[in-house]
Amino acid sequence: MSQIKNANGFCSASISASSHGFGVNAKRAAIRAMIRLTTKFNNNVTNTITKICATHSSKIANQDDHSV
Repeated sequence: MSQIKNANGFCSASISASSHGFGVNAKRAAIRAMIRLTTKFNNNVTNTITKICATHSSKIANQDDHSV
């Protein structure tokens, strides 16, 4: 959850900086940073879900093997 809060805080700070006339480069940098943060967060979530599913599948497979 701290990742989300950090990302949100950073995004809002970047947006306010760019809207106060810090220029196009600042705006572009802010957008790139937001995309990086979002991608990194999504990858972490996806990896975690994949691991949980893999673990769960192997447990089910093992149970099936034992029950035969």
